[in-house]
Amino acid sequence: IGYSLVDGGSPVAPAAGAITLAGSDTTEATTTSTTLVDLLDATVSIAVGIPFLVVCSLRKTSGAAAGADIGLKLNSTSITTPRRVFSIDNQAEFGHMWAVVTAIPASTYGGGYMISGSSGEAPALKNITTARPNTEITNVIIEGLTDSASQTVAADSLHVYTLAIA
Repeated sequence: IGYSLVDGGSPVAPAAGAITLAGSDTTEATTTSTTLVDLLDATVSIAVGIPFLVVCSLRKTSGAAAGADIGLKLNSTSITTPRRVFSIDNQAEFGHMWAVVTAIPASTYGGGYMISGSSGEAPALKNITTARPNTEITNVIIEGLTDSASQTVAADSLHVYTLAIA
């Protein structure tokens, strides 16, 4: 995906297989629901003990002075409470979401973190306090809701990458 720096400041490409695409859902999904619904669903096969990265593009339309929220679900378990990604301004906005899910399915360590923000709402870091399921991850799901059915919230380009472990 990119380069990292090592001692001496020389750029070095990551080792082959360090980051691997596990699955994606690249068809835009929209909702005007004021209750949390599934938007995108990437089918994956991620074993217990493997950390992974989730990346997604987001948007909301104008139509109401209302915000919109995004959540993350693994298999059938919501591991985040809905996160406010869009402002309450009556305007179209675009945004993004990243999440790093830890390898350890124990609540003692939490589940990782999620970063999200939009053109109308400052980026924010949210700890994932619900542990990942202690089973193979087969579905990574983006959830969404809007505060007003007069506007639409959308998600697109969901990509899930596994991270190599030593």
